[in-house]
Amino acid sequence: MKEVISVIVVLCLIPGFLDNTRQEVAELEAARRLGHWIKGACLCYGFDDIGAMAAGIETAAAGDEGMEVIGEKFMGLKRRLEGVEIRYV
Repeated sequence: MKEVISVIVVLCLIPGFLDNTRQEVAELEAARRLGHWIKGACLCYGFDDIGAMAAGIETAAAGDEGMEVIGEKFMGLKRRLEGVEIRYV
C-alpha cells in the first residue's frame, strides 16, 4: 500500500513540476533577451562598462546559472545605472 501511495503522490507532483520548469525556462529566455537588448543599446551609446554587465546577464541566462545569480547581476546593473549622471555641455 505504501508503494501505491508514493506513486500517486509523485504523479500528483509532476504537473506542478513541469509548470514551474516551463516558467523558469521562459524567465531565463526573457532575461537573456533583455540582457542582449541592454548590451546593444549601451554599446551604441558608448557605455562599454554597462554593456559588459548586460553581456554578463545575457551569458548567465543562456548558460546554466540560476535565477538567483542572474538576479544579482541585474541588481548590480541597476545600481550602476542609478549612478549614471547626465551632463549637458
